[in-house]
Amino acid sequence: MKNLSLGIATILATAAVANLALAANPKPAAKTGDFKGADKKSIPGNTYNAFTYDDAQKDAAKKKKPLALMVTGGEGGAAADKDKMEAEKAAGVKTFWAIEDDAVIVVLKGNNSVSWSRFPENVQQGVKSASLGKEYPKLLVVTDDGTKALASLTSEKIKALSEKDLNKFGKELKKLNASKTPSTDNPPPSAEEPKPAAKPATPPAATPPAAVPTPTPAPEAAAAAGPVTIKDSALEAWTNSAGQAIQAKLLEVNGDQITFEMANGAKVPYAINKLSPASQKRVEEVKAANAAK
Repeated sequence: MKNLSLGIATILATAAVANLALAANPKPAAKTGDFKGADKKSIPGNTYNAFTYDDAQKDAAKKKKPLALMVTGGEGGAAADKDKMEAEKAAGVKTFWAIEDDAVIVVLKGNNSVSWSRFPENVQQGVKSASLGKEYPKLLVVTDDGTKALASLTSEKIKALSEKDLNKFGKELKKLNASKTPSTDNPPPSAEEPKPAAKPATPPAATPPAAVPTPTPAPEAAAAAGPVTIKDSALEAWTNSAGQAIQAKLLEVNGDQITFEMANGAKVPYAINKLSPASQKRVEEVKAANAAK
């Protein structure tokens, strides 16, 4: 009996020494972003989060991997939402482990968006974009330097994709990060809807009413009479047969041809029959007034 008591005392003493040794040399905590040996049935607790975003970005740059920001739902909720929460959790776990090898993941809580203010402005806008939807989980992927959005997945798309599809998506992310080219299949969300460009106003006609025709020989009668030079000509409106108007000086009438001087000083020959009836009448009036001088 005495020997048994001594044996128990020895075991207890040995256990106490072992406990002291463990207390003195505790097992080191898992390093953030290191998931070796982790249970793949849940998202590890040592993932990067909103408060370690800067460290995650540096890690991504070091590993030349894209930075994936996965927004998950908050904890708690009514009992009626239990099934929804379980579905969100399962989708988040599926996505995390499918792309973990190919991206540095930052896990964010949707109900703690106030902490996102530490992110670069473009990342904040991307994560908060309405195009990502309101359901969880949702994913925004940016380049390893955090400067350009590469791709995104809404909750609906995440839940529809298989683990194999998500794994392929992760491989594609590495290629996108290397080329810094956004994905066409899963484009990044826009911070705001693009506004349509304003329709430019149609400028007033600044050219002759129609293409300048090749001058045709004047009739013999007109040729005999010779050209009529218009003296003291001033800018006035002239209209062609299509209703287009210009401002020009009438310099000369020569048979069925006239010469305009545009506002910029250019001299342009023009056929009288290309003008509107009113402008043709005006040419005859001006010609008659100057021929009499």
